[in-house]
Amino acid sequence: EALWILTWMISKVALHPKLIATPVIQRLNQVLETSPEEEGSLELFRAATRLIGTLLSGDEGNACQMMDMGTIKLLTGFLSYPNTEVRRDVLWGMSNLLANSPITVAKCMREDMHVKIFECARTPDMPIAMQQDLWWCAVNLTRVSKSNQIQQLVRTPFYCATLAQALLTTDPILSAEAIDSVSRVLSVGNQMGAALSASMSTSDAENGFSNPNPYLDYFIEQYRAEYPDGDPRSEKLKNIIDNIGYGYVSGGEVEDDEL
Repeated sequence: EALWILTWMISKVALHPKLIATPVIQRLNQVLETSPEEEGSLELFRAATRLIGTLLSGDEGNACQMMDMGTIKLLTGFLSYPNTEVRRDVLWGMSNLLANSPITVAKCMREDMHVKIFECARTPDMPIAMQQDLWWCAVNLTRVSKSNQIQQLVRTPFYCATLAQALLTTDPILSAEAIDSVSRVLSVGNQMGAALSASMSTSDAENGFSNPNPYLDYFIEQYRAEYPDGDPRSEKLKNIIDNIGYGYVSGGEVEDDEL
């Protein structure tokens, strides 16, 4: 109960910088090292994960400290846990972590945490609430990633498929974020295509091979694999992605500098 009360207090008052002390993180780590299957541990575990997610919300300092102390690595270990509610709590916490900055994204990628997150897309009959947490992971991660990080994400299994699914959500805020995220990915593809076309010979350019966007075709392959021909969702995705790809829907600029 103390963890739930602490979570509520932090969500109502800006206590994050003063409250996140080393003993607090150490206690959270102890909870994460205990199996939720032990008697009475499930509620304690869920309270700890919700507190972690709240502390991670918009606070890069807390995020880096918990990553350095191993809290986030322990947390991601439960992304394959059988209990759906546990996995959902973990995904929610990770979505807050990934919304922080390119620095926290880089730390996650060095540990391959993004790979573990998108492997959750394999979950059969995933509840819609858990799907939304996974979609938020994708859009939050894309929002703060730089060009080189997005190139790495596109090569991550289920990342593009997750973004494509998020485009179809009925949540207007999430849908707008998904459009912006896909636009950012395709913007990086345009940068790569422009560099490729600049290196092409004159004969290649004359044959129409100018400024290709490798990521546009990749998204098309993803939604065709997800939704077969004739499925109305396939046509809707095609129209959205085509509009983004050809500049009818615009998204944010993507920084190109390396970390």
